[in-house]
Amino acid sequence: MRLNRTILRTFALALLSVALMALWAGPTGAATPVVVSSDLFHPYDDMDDHYDLLALHALPELKLLGYVLDQGNSGEQAKRPGAIPMDQMAAITGTAVPYAAGLWPPLSSMKDDGRHAPRGNQAGVELLLKTLRASKEPVDLFVLGSCRDVAAAYLREPALLRRAVRAVYVNAGNGYAAIQDEWNVVLDQPAYLVLMGSRLPIRWYPCFGARGFATLWNVPRQGPLAEGIDPRLKAFLAYALNRTDPKALSPLGALLRTGPEGEADFRAFRDAGPRSFWCAASFLDAAGRRVYERGGAYVALTPSEARRQGLIRDVTPYRMEPVDVSFSMADPPGLGRTVLAGYGQGGRVIPTFHVTTDAATYDRMMASVLRQLYLELSGRLPSHPPAEHPAR
Repeated sequence: MRLNRTILRTFALALLSVALMALWAGPTGAATPVVVSSDLFHPYDDMDDHYDLLALHALPELKLLGYVLDQGNSGEQAKRPGAIPMDQMAAITGTAVPYAAGLWPPLSSMKDDGRHAPRGNQAGVELLLKTLRASKEPVDLFVLGSCRDVAAAYLREPALLRRAVRAVYVNAGNGYAAIQDEWNVVLDQPAYLVLMGSRLPIRWYPCFGARGFATLWNVPRQGPLAEGIDPRLKAFLAYALNRTDPKALSPLGALLRTGPEGEADFRAFRDAGPRSFWCAASFLDAAGRRVYERGGAYVALTPSEARRQGLIRDVTPYRMEPVDVSFSMADPPGLGRTVLAGYGQGGRVIPTFHVTTDAATYDRMMASVLRQLYLELSGRLPSHPPAEHPAR
């Protein structure tokens, strides 16, 4: 009897996988409103967050309503403000995305909604809640760092989030692995458990993991990603990569260095070596884009735009699969307090990212797609020079 139940459950998950691919077409028509929570810093922890900021601006299918800067005004944001790249992008694009520093310190338990945190660290979660209340359309939430502010918002106003959120794209954790010791999880384990166990529409993009359940992809050199892009975007990337001291060169002044000085700034980026990436697939999914081969390169397009260009069959190297998963806190021998994930054990079925091709092909496709997005963004930028003090 148990075997029969297992077979029936496996069959049901297979049917659900087909349904997920058929039903999840991303946004149609108007841009989908989006709020992002990211551990964006200057100088950076990992520069992938700067690349993510560019990619999100490159997708007109998404409308950025707010950015929560992870780890609060009393934490790392005080020392390495993500406000610097946010203001740079506002100057480049002419559009200022509201941002605020998130909660600090980490949540103390799965019941902690962060209200005890200092008043100066409440702005991020308040921005998130205010944005959800005001939006007339369901909002997509992207978690690119810790789950802290989204989890705290859920604990404070669960009904609001269940009503106002279309999907939560969780870029964190280890797929198809028992121990959830990935960086974004370790930043705030209770918050991760709250979010993954919530009644919100989670879409899981585990950063690492076995059997293809991992978003990680790599490039051997970063320079080719910026070939042909707008000089202001090059200046943005160079300022980040060089960890430029704002006291030595102002963040907005650096964007004006698009001549020989700018090329000198960019030289280190052009010659920069390997870089790992994680989050781009979640952005493409929210935007309703698929991957197509065009002229020997790979591009991400909506199906309607692909048909307009005569591209019929997509070659997207991943899909979302329903995974039966449960999360818990435990004390494995020698590991201390950590988060565990159980698979196929009667937990919650969560749409989970799964690579469907070999790693080298996946790397090559995603690198081509990311460069295409930056070229798209370059073509839409206003011609005016960056303002020295962009309005927020």
